[in-house]
Amino acid sequence: MEHVVLDLETFGVLLDSAVVSIAAETLSGMTFYAVIAEPTGSIDVGAVRWWFDQRQEARDAVKSGQPERDVLVMFA
Repeated sequence: MEHVVLDLETFGVLLDSAVVSIAAETLSGMTFYAVIAEPTGSIDVGAVRWWFDQRQEARDAVKSGQPERDVLVMFA
């Protein structure tokens, strides 16, 4: 079994928060990154404010994405 480093960008910190993107990398160098279009889950106002405070490049990076189900299937 290989170890994986996982990074989720979300619209909050609750268990049901909407996941905006998934990034992962194995210690052997395999990488995965995908943005979720129209994510399901709760959206925290504070998280939205945080996103608005980020650089334009960061905001642009999460504007286009793929359907949530497709991203989860690719990640699996």
